[in-house]
Amino acid sequence: MPKRSKPEGSGTATQRAQRIANEAIEELASQLEAGNSAQLDAYLRAMGRFHRYSISNIMLICAQKPDATQVAGFHTWRSLGRAVLKGEKGIAIFAPMRFKTDPE
Repeated sequence: MPKRSKPEGSGTATQRAQRIANEAIEELASQLEAGNSAQLDAYLRAMGRFHRYSISNIMLICAQKPDATQVAGFHTWRSLGRAVLKGEKGIAIFAPMRFKTDPE
């Protein structure tokens, strides 16, 4: 039986998010090498808006929703009294990895 090729959007959510972040970083680098600083300006503005997010997450936000002004999870939106409309799609970001350390 022949192997089926995976669709372009296949892979885990983490793999897709990593691919988007890497593509955004490559695009920023190529724009800077070409002497175009508009992409860097947009990235720096995003860093100012989302200063609590990691560099990878800022790149993900910019690549998926360049005009984003606020980013929060579903439950955070609800706790702020906001609603997510049925059928709306979220954007991918990397979740913080928190580990408990053994005191010994």
